[in-house]
Amino acid sequence: MARLPLDIRISRMIVLGYIFSCLEECIIMGAAMSLKNMFSCPFLQRMNAYISKLTWADGSCSDMFCFLNAYKVYEEAHRTGRFKRSVNLGERNWANCFFIQLNTMKDLKSLVDELKTRLKNLGIEEILGHDRVHWAEEELPLVLKVVIAGAYYPNYFVRGASGGQIDEQEAVKQVMGRDPYSTVYLSNFPMNQPGELYAQSIKRVLNVCAPKMQVFFDGSSPLVPLSYSKVYVQFPRVIKEDSDDRNMFAAIPGKVSLSVYKAVKLRQMNTRLTIHLLTPSEAERRAKMMGLVDKRERMLSLVATAKTPRLPTKGGADPPSKEELIKRALKPMLPGIGDSFIAITISNPIDPGHFWAQYSDDRGSLQRIMHCLNAQNVRSLVPLSGRPRVGQLLAAPYTDSDHTILYYRARVDSITLTPSGNSVEVFFIDYGNTEHVKESSLRDFDQSLFDDGEFGIMGIPAQAMECVLCEIRPSLMANPRGHWTQRAINEFEKMVSNKSFYGK
Repeated sequence: MARLPLDIRISRMIVLGYIFSCLEECIIMGAAMSLKNMFSCPFLQRMNAYISKLTWADGSCSDMFCFLNAYKVYEEAHRTGRFKRSVNLGERNWANCFFIQLNTMKDLKSLVDELKTRLKNLGIEEILGHDRVHWAEEELPLVLKVVIAGAYYPNYFVRGASGGQIDEQEAVKQVMGRDPYSTVYLSNFPMNQPGELYAQSIKRVLNVCAPKMQVFFDGSSPLVPLSYSKVYVQFPRVIKEDSDDRNMFAAIPGKVSLSVYKAVKLRQMNTRLTIHLLTPSEAERRAKMMGLVDKRERMLSLVATAKTPRLPTKGGADPPSKEELIKRALKPMLPGIGDSFIAITISNPIDPGHFWAQYSDDRGSLQRIMHCLNAQNVRSLVPLSGRPRVGQLLAAPYTDSDHTILYYRARVDSITLTPSGNSVEVFFIDYGNTEHVKESSLRDFDQSLFDDGEFGIMGIPAQAMECVLCEIRPSLMANPRGHWTQRAINEFEKMVSNKSFYGK
């Protein structure tokens, strides 16, 4: 080890790489660790540089894997003459495009060649022939992680139980019961502004984190004498990954969404997210003109109502309004704190650790909803009176396995303008699946579905609830990026199809 111009731990990694038949990869990673960082970070492109580095890491979050993947692509391009044949993507343009310092990459190539020569003089070189161990593509990343761990033992970062351990329950409280792995919040939003008016502006300033997101405004702040409230931004749990021609992805291992990492990176870069506000009177006027709901005004009204006793009508308590029934329908009825076990049926499996489920001991409500929406002798659905709005609860068609088209309760998530007609992305609240339908096929609910009676179903909560299993994760042997394989998803779907389970 003394004959190598490297740190003792890097030399140890190379020796372990020789033992585990991954010598060349360890030489490249060790040489890169001995030089200055090969990745550039221009001031005005820090976020793009961060995303590019995540792409080079290929779902590992490891600097060493970044160096290894970048060097392999650089060497392959030189070997095949890609830089010479390409007109627009020469060597320097390629380096600038992927935020790589070309001079450092050339120094790395020289050091790798020198290390190979020194090791050959010591009798250490890549084993060839039938005695060589050939690692599969999904096995090599795991072997390299074992080699790195052995080389740097015992210099590991371990999150202590008392020094920074994440309290998931406290995190859920911070984001008001939303998923802490996919939600961030912004502070200092003025309480005298209608938040929904600025939802699109907030999405635009956070567009670098994810193309789609949901924005919620803190409705509890009017209960206390504060001037500012929080804005909660929830990103989709699964986002289509950005890939390049090397079939590598910008991804993050573990449960935390990549979009959350990007948002935290914005915070670390001290990036100011500026939303230009209107005057309170003008903002309120525009919100009313656009038909937006001012959550602050509604919450203050609820507070005033709570303080003022209401006299019941002759028939007893006032019936809930149409808006209250829709709000009740959009939220599933979750298990109580005292429920140790619940009987469930999985309606939409996403992967072995994430699915949507229904209560299997309460099928009556679901059957009643289906009967009322698709009854032949009753006019329960009517054409839309206007254009659909994001967040609106409507009835959308779905084709069952026997090719029967039935209507189900659905929430509008997005609207896409197309030449052949608007395409609407809807979420079926009673089953948990998402589909794209034509705008012309959507229907609104007749007033009879909101009244008390045989067909009054709109007060029934959403029948599907989102579930995530704890203490379960994908096998790194099957997928080095830590994602569920399609084979595992297919097997899980077979296991849960048309069966009831108990959830604890």
